[in-house]
Amino acid sequence: MNTQRTLMQVGAAALAAILSSSPAMASELTFYPTDDARVKMAYPSTNYGSNQVLATQNRYGHPSHPANWEQDTLISFDLSSIPAGTDISSATLQLYYYDYNDTNPAGRELTCYRITGEWDEDSVTWDTRPDHAATPISASIVPPGPGVWMDWDVTSDVHAFVNDPGVDNHGWMIMDEEYWGTYNIPRTYFRSKEFGTFTPYLTVIPEPGTMALLALGGIGLFRHRRRRC
Repeated sequence: MNTQRTLMQVGAAALAAILSSSPAMASELTFYPTDDARVKMAYPSTNYGSNQVLATQNRYGHPSHPANWEQDTLISFDLSSIPAGTDISSATLQLYYYDYNDTNPAGRELTCYRITGEWDEDSVTWDTRPDHAATPISASIVPPGPGVWMDWDVTSDVHAFVNDPGVDNHGWMIMDEEYWGTYNIPRTYFRSKEFGTFTPYLTVIPEPGTMALLALGGIGLFRHRRRRC
């Protein structure tokens, strides 16, 4: 009986600590990519998974040139450590924009799509790139100059990855879909995880109430197991 009372007291203290902490301090989770790569339409069979660069570029150059200039960024994260049943308050994908080529891409909209098929950074190419959802989950505007982080809101996707068994987590694809139609297509460069610094990352903030319920569930499960011993 004394052991059970002690466990309950410890559990209550742990729960109180969770509830009294600020949501960001208590539950902000940061994930780094398991895979990231770019694919290039002009080099359809080349793999860039070990490259230190991620990039986006619109496919349409000058009308006298083939429309084959597209570059897309693929990125994925392992979220299996987030328990099923966790409500997600926010999830933000962040990539470090460090440079551009040809024309400054400032003001261009880069769209983020949920990837719906399997892929691997060591083998993915333009020809083998996975499919993606029909509509983007969010978009981000390229800032006036490089040297800053860009972010995309992927909250609903992360919530689905964690809680919907019918939605598989294959990450996201970042694309520049704004028609260009002339020479010097803007190309936006990001750092990949292979660079070693400015690594892309995903910040996930669960709902505080969910965290408290998960804590209560863990306490209750522990007490239940103690009774069966």
